[in-house]
Amino acid sequence: ARKLQSLGGPNVLEGTAKIFISELSLTHLIIGYIDKKSESVKPLVSCINGQFMPLDEYCLEGTPCKEAIKKGLVIVPDNAAKLYPQDKFLSDEKIQAYAGAVLHGQKGAIGVIALMNTTPFSQATERKVRLLLELFSPYCGREVESFLLTQSLREEKERLRTLFNAIPDFLCLKDPEGRWIEANPTAVKLFELEGKNFIGKTDKEIGELSPAFQDALLYCMRTDKEAWEVGAPSTTQETVTTKKGEELIFDVLKVPMYKKDGSPKGLLVVGKDVTSHIKREIELATSKLRYQAVFEAVSDALVVTDEKGIILEANKNAYKMFKADKGSLKGSSITNFFGGSFKQWFYSAKRKAQRQQFLISNYLGEKDELNHCYVEVSVSTFTVEKKKSYLLAMRDITEQRLAQQRQNTLLEILEASKDIIALFSKKERLLYMNKAGREICGLSSEENLQKFTLSDFFRSTWQDKVKEHIREVLAEGQAEAQLEVTPLRKKEHLSIHFKTFLLKSPENDQYIGMATIGRDLSRVHKLEQMLRHAQKMEALGQLAGGIAHDFNNLLAVVLGNVQLAAELLENGDKTKNIVEALKHLNQVEKASQQGSSLINKLLLFSRKDSVKAEIVNVNEIVLSTEQLLRRLIRENIKIETEVSPGLPTISIEKEGLQQILINLCLNAQDAIPDNGKITISTHLVSSTNQPLYGDFVDGDYVLVKVSDTGIGFPKELESRIFEPFFTTKSRGKGTGLGLAVVHGIVKQCKGWIKVSSEEGKGTTFYVYFPAAASMPQVEHQPKSSKVELKESLTILVCEDQELVRDLITTALTSKGHKVLTAASPKEAVKKWQENFNYIDLVVCDVIMPQMNGFELIEKFKKDRNDIPALFVSGYTDLNWPKEKHLLKDYPILYKPFSISHFLDCVYRCVSEKSQLKAV
Repeated sequence: ARKLQSLGGPNVLEGTAKIFISELSLTHLIIGYIDKKSESVKPLVSCINGQFMPLDEYCLEGTPCKEAIKKGLVIVPDNAAKLYPQDKFLSDEKIQAYAGAVLHGQKGAIGVIALMNTTPFSQATERKVRLLLELFSPYCGREVESFLLTQSLREEKERLRTLFNAIPDFLCLKDPEGRWIEANPTAVKLFELEGKNFIGKTDKEIGELSPAFQDALLYCMRTDKEAWEVGAPSTTQETVTTKKGEELIFDVLKVPMYKKDGSPKGLLVVGKDVTSHIKREIELATSKLRYQAVFEAVSDALVVTDEKGIILEANKNAYKMFKADKGSLKGSSITNFFGGSFKQWFYSAKRKAQRQQFLISNYLGEKDELNHCYVEVSVSTFTVEKKKSYLLAMRDITEQRLAQQRQNTLLEILEASKDIIALFSKKERLLYMNKAGREICGLSSEENLQKFTLSDFFRSTWQDKVKEHIREVLAEGQAEAQLEVTPLRKKEHLSIHFKTFLLKSPENDQYIGMATIGRDLSRVHKLEQMLRHAQKMEALGQLAGGIAHDFNNLLAVVLGNVQLAAELLENGDKTKNIVEALKHLNQVEKASQQGSSLINKLLLFSRKDSVKAEIVNVNEIVLSTEQLLRRLIRENIKIETEVSPGLPTISIEKEGLQQILINLCLNAQDAIPDNGKITISTHLVSSTNQPLYGDFVDGDYVLVKVSDTGIGFPKELESRIFEPFFTTKSRGKGTGLGLAVVHGIVKQCKGWIKVSSEEGKGTTFYVYFPAAASMPQVEHQPKSSKVELKESLTILVCEDQELVRDLITTALTSKGHKVLTAASPKEAVKKWQENFNYIDLVVCDVIMPQMNGFELIEKFKKDRNDIPALFVSGYTDLNWPKEKHLLKDYPILYKPFSISHFLDCVYRCVSEKSQLKAV
């Protein structure tokens, strides 16, 4: 014990361990403190097999040490490892004897002494162990408690230092004389003291180390003195200027500290950087001023309300909108300034604004001063001092809404229009096109219109005309033109009449684009063609009676003369009768020729396909049409023609001029109630001799006048007389189309038509045609001498009509020719294949079943390319684009024909292979 007491301090525990080992001959020893968290002993001194070495921990669970802590003292002289099998340390070290005692401190058990040996304790050793444990446990307990207190103080100091260094504010501790004892990293960095020996120096001396902060440190010395004088914590605001010239503002707390006897111990200085806070306060004040300025400057009416709708603040425009005195809105409910429905709307808008933070809606005002006015209201929510407020921005949008309604109405009108209406930019890019335009041009409603330009809707052949139209618009401000449009994604071409205007900016009157209105005339043109054809059919219907009368007369002549000729040949003097029979047959021939001529005129008149204009002699057309008119017009109406000789020719379709004359005469007939007269006359007029009207170009004109002695019509109807479907006749007596068709034909040949009428006296139509450059060349078929062949020919005749086939066969065989007949193309092919080397000529009908005559000849040409052929046909308006080349090489003989003319054509085909066109 005396040895132990002589050691003292931290060596006590190790000295005690050596005494135990020496006195008791121990192999193992542990002295340590209890760690309650891990339920283990943390060794302070440990000896294993006579060697002092560190040991991490000694687990208490299932060990004699845990029992010793509970009981105070435990001694196991033998078989310790077996008695405590859970104690791994005992089993690993093969411990036989164990003795342990608890170490106490002021707060109870704090540690353990464990004495162990690999051999059992004798009874004497056991008594000695007990005596030593009782003697030395108090000493060891005090040492362990001292160790724990020292460790706790060290940890506490470390935590304090960590906190001291971690605080973002600058901290420094000074002694009563003002010398720096300690400073945290913030203070060191602030005053740029890194690597400098500042401990034990005053503020003045530190100012010499960091001259940039000398003034601030001297000011700090003065405030230190004031803090000691107060004797209690005090605050001040100090400014520190950095090397970069930046001013930092600190709120500084100074705390004097005293000893127990009341003498000064030290001064704690804490400085908080409030620069950002001060700046924010300045910015906040500035922001408030700006807010107030903006709040008053905006053009909208602004109102701030609480959750109940009570107005907290309003700008001058709000007072103006509500016509209120300044300051009178505050404290009023916003719902007082609108109708009853606004209250419900306002609360609904508030709920939406709370979810969306911002909401724009339209409200139709109902109060007198806002009667039927549209107000756009935006509602946003914000929180001030935990109280929700609402900002309402109100704008009178009545004018905009009315303008939008007008624009929507205009758009509906544009979309409902059947004409094309389109807007183009300055660079001719499409901006808008109405529904009719999109449908006509083949655009869908979802199409991006701006990808199209003006030129996309016209074929390349029309581009020059489009550019010319645009130039005229730019020069004149507006222009009209009839152009052919090619719809996108469609193959058809449409004739559109365009009227185009310039679009100018209302601000500076600068050109910004074009607007165009287009009317599709394609359907109108088709209807005009159909009307013209219908008018022809109507005229033919009226003509049918007269034609039937003529044909009946002709048939009577044919049948009568045939019967008379037959009787003469059967009876009496044959020589004399033959002469008489030939006279009758001549009458039959004349009647047939008259019938053929009449048929050709009817076919020509009824044809609906338009042909190109040709150079014609007006007098010839007038005289030839007169014959038709005499059968068409009532017998009690006299028709007179007065033609001026030597008239120039005009450029017009023959059938068109005929239809003009017929329509005008039919119209005149309807205007003559009883007996009367229609006069057709032709004249030459010139713009150099008399002034003309309308769009006349200087030059000569052929005038055709059609006058009647009918009832006439009022002067005021002259401007409408050519309108389609307009008629002065009673219901059921006229379609109103005849004069419209006439007007259309005249306009197509660049002519002009005028009407003059006087009630009770009659009407005269004046039709002017521009004179053509030259007189027409009237072709007369020369009387060619008959061509006869002495040798006999082999001729293949293909004709599906039996009577015609027999007639041709008889005509050819009567001249000694061999004829191979075929009733169909199939039969003709068979006979051709059998005899094609011997056939001299093919006579072939054109329109037949199975294949037409052109196809049949093409098939024959594969065997003999030089085969002569003569086509015969009862159709006069053949149109065969694919076989057009055959029409150049082979003649066509139109039915009916005379036998002599037929034979003449046959001989010419064989002998000359001429390009004969028989008529």
